[in-house]
Amino acid sequence: MRLRDLFRDVPVAIRGKDTDISALICDSRRATPGSLFAALMGEVSDGHAYIADAVGRGATAVLCQREVDTRSATRVLSDNTRLALAVAARRFYADPSAALVMVGVTGTNGKTTTVHLVESMLEAHGMPPGIIGTLGSRHHGVTVETGLTTPESVDLVALIDSMRQSGVTAVAMEVSSHALAQERVAGLTFDVGVFTNLTHDHLDYHKTLDAYFKAKARLFHERLKPNGAAVLNFDDASVAALAGALPGARVLGFAKTERGPGVIYPETLSLDARGIAARVRTPSRTLDIHSPLVGGFNVENLLAAVAVGEALRMPDQAMVRGIAALKAVPGRLEPVRSNGPLVLVDYAHTPDALNKALAAARGVTAGRLMCVFGCGGDRDPHKRPLMGEVAARQADRVFITSDNPRREDPAAIIAAIEKGVAAQGRRDYHVHLDRRQAIGAAVKAASPGDVVLLAGKGHETYQIIGSDKLPFDDRQEARAALEAAGWETT
Repeated sequence: MRLRDLFRDVPVAIRGKDTDISALICDSRRATPGSLFAALMGEVSDGHAYIADAVGRGATAVLCQREVDTRSATRVLSDNTRLALAVAARRFYADPSAALVMVGVTGTNGKTTTVHLVESMLEAHGMPPGIIGTLGSRHHGVTVETGLTTPESVDLVALIDSMRQSGVTAVAMEVSSHALAQERVAGLTFDVGVFTNLTHDHLDYHKTLDAYFKAKARLFHERLKPNGAAVLNFDDASVAALAGALPGARVLGFAKTERGPGVIYPETLSLDARGIAARVRTPSRTLDIHSPLVGGFNVENLLAAVAVGEALRMPDQAMVRGIAALKAVPGRLEPVRSNGPLVLVDYAHTPDALNKALAAARGVTAGRLMCVFGCGGDRDPHKRPLMGEVAARQADRVFITSDNPRREDPAAIIAAIEKGVAAQGRRDYHVHLDRRQAIGAAVKAASPGDVVLLAGKGHETYQIIGSDKLPFDDRQEARAALEAAGWETT
């Protein structure tokens, strides 16, 4: 495609000759002859520093934010390189999202599970699905790690185009607040947007809860297709308030109790260690659903998925069968079973998510509830004492440890968590800087009938210490700890 066609009607200044573009890239190492390199400004690095490398590898055009020496390569100057790249990617790949049923899920918690539920319903409906999110991308049974919950715009549009070409007809994807703020989904449009909830997270990036909310709200203000549907959690006041600000959208609310006409809710609800059973009322029908997922917080995720099915006018059986077919989501209250205590591995890394995970674990605990958790380094420090308070209130025994300390002192992170535990009057907690030791200590202290919740890492298979990404998997560590304590894992 010609360079000027890529940026038609986009506010850019083109310095140099028009040229054919054969690829769009934002990693200079992937530059090839005929490619356009986008010099994106990141939180850690500046893409302008890699322009010479990209041009040296054959890039014939550079999208940049300031005047730089690009030698023979044409310069495309933009005040918003991320938005310009997203628009160019949409044109380069012939707008793949327009040809697919697109479901975007945003919110602090519940995105991954909701996306997996929607994927399962689409499969039951006979619509080959693709999914993109925290656990990577998957279509036709093949999972690929993407690195980001929502990839960069050009990689994202290219991925969705490859899904379209492979026969995928619908895509369900997580849409992070970072992705919305950084224009990563500006090359896509959605048939359905879902807002699961809004709680304290990512304030290291967004600074205020209001800015965090506004970033997520952009999915609904800017990225819905004409007559698209907004699925909103009416149990969350800030999310529900968005309904009145979307005059062009079909709004479908969901809640755990009846909240007026048109709101999807469970008429009956039963939760136990086997999962969730509910009779769910929608504006058009009543569904009897049975899900193997455990925990009260998964009720919200199930209702969100039902609302998506309602918005897409799926048949009853596709929704019922799809929900029943999803047995578990990696790292989301994922059980590690034995003839001793039950270990649950969960990604909960915010105060709200930890509160919900502990409540869910308590619901299947015959004995004591143990909690092993930490907080990430170089991330929102304000949530650390809040998470300590939650653990102190909910768990019978608390084990504070490290969780991706990155460049921070692990002891300092733990000290901040301890303030919250102490604020609840607890002095009987345990501190282990080494996460493996913390898991071992908690499992050793547990008996049959007890539940040990390992919170924070979930599906992750690494621990980030300094700049090193070291192999570490809570599920493997749990099995090893159970076996070391003399229990047989299943």
